[in-house]
Amino acid sequence: MTRWLALLFIFSVAAHARAQRLSGDQKSWDLGGGTSVPTFTAEVNEKKYSPGTLPIHFRILPTGRGRDQFQVVFENNLKDTVTLRNVVPFGTEAPAVYITGQGNHRLSRTHLFQQGRLPVNVIVPDNAWEMGFGIVATRNDSSWYALARRDVSSIRAGTRKRFETVLAPGGQVTYRVWLHRFCGEWQRGLRHAFATKKLYDLNDFDSTLYQRADLKWIRKAYVMHLLMAWDKDFYDGTARRLTLLDFVKRGKTLFGGDDVVCIWPTWPSLGIDQRNQFDLHRDLPGGTRALRVLVDSLHRMGTRFFIAYNPWDESTRKEDHLAGLTRLIRETGADGVVLDTKGESSREL
Repeated sequence: MTRWLALLFIFSVAAHARAQRLSGDQKSWDLGGGTSVPTFTAEVNEKKYSPGTLPIHFRILPTGRGRDQFQVVFENNLKDTVTLRNVVPFGTEAPAVYITGQGNHRLSRTHLFQQGRLPVNVIVPDNAWEMGFGIVATRNDSSWYALARRDVSSIRAGTRKRFETVLAPGGQVTYRVWLHRFCGEWQRGLRHAFATKKLYDLNDFDSTLYQRADLKWIRKAYVMHLLMAWDKDFYDGTARRLTLLDFVKRGKTLFGGDDVVCIWPTWPSLGIDQRNQFDLHRDLPGGTRALRVLVDSLHRMGTRFFIAYNPWDESTRKEDHLAGLTRLIRETGADGVVLDTKGESSREL
C-alpha cells in the first residue's frame, strides 16, 4: 500500500516485493539489503548535481497509476533561464550500468556507461532522446532498474529540445520514473525495459511486419553505409563510372562487408531548383535504370539497397510522397527506405 507520512513516501515497487523507502528529504532511495542510492542526478546548465545540491526545486509525487512508478517535478525557482538535462534515476555513481547523454552533439549523445569500461554510443527510439536509465545490484542477489522519461505535455514556461528542457523562471517539467526488480545479469533488466515494456510507451505492439518471413533478414542487418551521391565511393566524376560496387567489395575484405547501403542524392541539392527528391534520384548518372542494375549486383553480393526519403520536401515539384516512394522502389528494386527526420513508420508507409 502506498502512503505518505509527512514527507516520507513508502510504497511497494512490485507486487511481490516488500516496501522500499524513499528518504524523508527525498534525496535517496533504499533498495533493501543495505543498498541506498541517490534518487537521481541531473545536469543544470551542463553541471551535474545530486538531489541535495540541485539549484532548482524538485518534488517527488506518486502517479496514481501503480505502485511501481512515481514522478519527479522540476521547477525553476531562479531568476534566470536554466537548461535541464541528463536526469538519471539512481544517479551516475551507484549504478553498475546507466544510460544518459554525453557531450553536446546535436544528434548523437546517448551513451551506455558500465563501470570499468568506456561508454558506448547507443541508439534509442526517436521519442526517447532525453531518457535516463540505471541498474543497481543489491546485496540480496537481485537488481533494480529505474527508467526516467520526460513528460512533454507537462512543460510549462519552457522549451522542449531533443536532449534537454529549457526552463524560464517559474517554468517546470515532469519526469515519470518506473522501477522494476529482477534477477540475473544486467542485460536482463535492459531487455525488460526496452523489449518487454517498450519503455512503458505501449500496452500492445503490432509486430505483424516484423514477423513477415520476407523481412526477417533485417533482424541481422548490423552494418550499413549511407553515401551521398557526390561521394567518390558512389561515383567517380573523372572516370564517369559508378564505383559503389568497388566500395562494397573493399568493405567485405576489410570488415566483412555491409548488410545495407543507402544512396542519398538530395544533399545538398534539394531545393536549389524545382526538382523534388524523386527527380534527384532519377537524375543520378544512368537514372533509375542504372540504379536497378547496381541493386541487382549488390543483391548477388549479399548486400541490400535502401533509398532515402526526405519527409520535409514540401517546396519543390509537387508529388505525393507515398506514390513517389512506391514508383521509385519499383524502378530501383530497393529493399528499404531511410526515413531521415521521420522518427516512426506508419501503416501507409
